[in-house]
Amino acid sequence: GTTTAFPCALAVTATWNENLAYQWAKSIATEFIKKGANVWLGPGLNVMRIPNGGRSFEYLSGEDPHLGAVMADATVQGSQSVPGLIATPK
Repeated sequence: GTTTAFPCALAVTATWNENLAYQWAKSIATEFIKKGANVWLGPGLNVMRIPNGGRSFEYLSGEDPHLGAVMADATVQGSQSVPGLIATPK
């Protein structure tokens, strides 16, 4: 099959653009549905306390919990706007 190289969550959050986060998540969800998946095990919401951690790129929050909350809302709304997909923020 095919796979799309989406930007990481931290890069999307760094834009401060809620609409971009919505569209990013919607695109991911659309690809999931086309491949037969119905659950996205994400987005990751941890606040990144140690920047050299190995999985920091996966988290929407970065170091700002307010920004993370705003972007998480847009991301979950975007992903769940695709019928049949459930986001599981973690």
